[in-house]
Amino acid sequence: MFSCHHTFSQDTNNLAEKLGFDHNAKLLILHVDDLGLSHSTNSAVMVAFQKGGNTSGSIMVPCLWFPEIAEFAKNNPKFDMAHLTLTIVHLAIDNDETRAVMVNHPDFGAEWRQHDLDFVLSREYKQALKDHDIKLVTWKQIGEVKYPEK
Repeated sequence: MFSCHHTFSQDTNNLAEKLGFDHNAKLLILHVDDLGLSHSTNSAVMVAFQKGGNTSGSIMVPCLWFPEIAEFAKNNPKFDMAHLTLTIVHLAIDNDETRAVMVNHPDFGAEWRQHDLDFVLSREYKQALKDHDIKLVTWKQIGEVKYPEK
């Protein structure tokens, strides 16, 4: 006869509570990709981080503009920037530099990335987060959550 018995910890807080939010809080990690691809990408992402438009980003180490974004990351340790494979939002400023880099990538063009930047910095986006009581969190915060030992 096979018997399965589970022991549950007294700690019944969900992830939101472990991060210091209400039990029913809605959490969102807004992760941007391609940091280091170009100066305009870096510029857009730095503005978005500084203005609270996103909480996480992937730095592409082999790219030409890696030193610029690496320096920004070094000087801003509160921002969560690590190379991850998750891609949700691509930010860049629609200018000649970005259009030149994106010339062979019609699905990832400068204009499309400018729309993403405009969106994460918009009042509507911030109001939607507020209206739906969604809190921006980082992967770093999630990684620091202490779970009970099994």
